[in-house]
Amino acid sequence: MSKISSPEELGAFIRSCRKEEGITQEELTDLVFASKKFLVDLERGKETAQIGKIFTVMEGLGITMHLSTRKDEGL
Repeated sequence: MSKISSPEELGAFIRSCRKEEGITQEELTDLVFASKKFLVDLERGKETAQIGKIFTVMEGLGITMHLSTRKDEGL
């Protein structure tokens, strides 16, 4: 499990998962019906990337998200 604290970290995590799966950007864009520009921007940590499209990319890569609060983490 990875703690994600910024758009850049999310983009890097998505890129890492994509590469780990051996999927090219072109293959992923075809799979999730997204533009290559969107995926490139997402992997670079674009702050204004559309959340719905982010979830679609994550689903295409088999990424699930688990959220917690400060209380959950004992902070």
